[in-house]
Amino acid sequence: EITELTDGFNKMIEEVAEARDRIVYLEKVSGWQEFARRLAHEIKNPLTPIRLAIQELRRRAPEEDPAFRRLVDDASDVVEEEIGSLTRLVDEFSQFARLPEVHPVPLEVNTFVEEFLTAYNRFEPDAEVQVDLPAKTPVAPIDRVMLKRVFFNLVTNAIQATGKGKTRLTIRASTIPATQMVELRVEDNGPGVPLDQAEKIFEPYFTTKAEGTGLGLAIVKKIVLQHRGSVSLRRAPGGGAAFVILLPPAPKGA
Repeated sequence: EITELTDGFNKMIEEVAEARDRIVYLEKVSGWQEFARRLAHEIKNPLTPIRLAIQELRRRAPEEDPAFRRLVDDASDVVEEEIGSLTRLVDEFSQFARLPEVHPVPLEVNTFVEEFLTAYNRFEPDAEVQVDLPAKTPVAPIDRVMLKRVFFNLVTNAIQATGKGKTRLTIRASTIPATQMVELRVEDNGPGVPLDQAEKIFEPYFTTKAEGTGLGLAIVKKIVLQHRGSVSLRRAPGGGAAFVILLPPAPKGA
């Protein structure tokens, strides 16, 4: 009896700690979302007049001076390319700032995985996808739209890490007997992530990519936490990255 009480007490402490960590992270991300919203606004405002000015400069460049005309065209191309980069950055900030709330409903995990793969056509020809689903599908509270975004971000990361046409993905689902938690894994054949960065990669604006914004995995973690789940990074059997998502089972009778 004492052992049962101790186990129950330890479990309660663990649940309280997890709830606290979830709240702290979501509050942190909420602050970063507001920062992203303001930053997107400040960057976006001057882009239109800059684009119009460079277009006017290109239009007024004198035809009778080919050398100067070529100089204007070359400079305009550079400016317009950089404007395009900033526009994509603004779009990413805006999407991060406007993340909708999660509204999960009980859903068979196998059905969700197949729906995801159908929606994205198994990422062919960008990725070779293998699926390992249990015969008896677990049921978990899932927001179809938002969890598809999680999987899309993870698969996109894998393709970027390995290169288009070189990616091999494995998507697995299972139930952990001891806790009945539903485990979803996305494994790739990429170079993996150093273990000392396993937690940092979920922080907003932390990235290992030369041109990344560091928002993709922050979005992943926020959505999973709002499902009352957890996400962690491990090493895949072949040495690549394995993202492990744990979701609570759907309530009985749901």
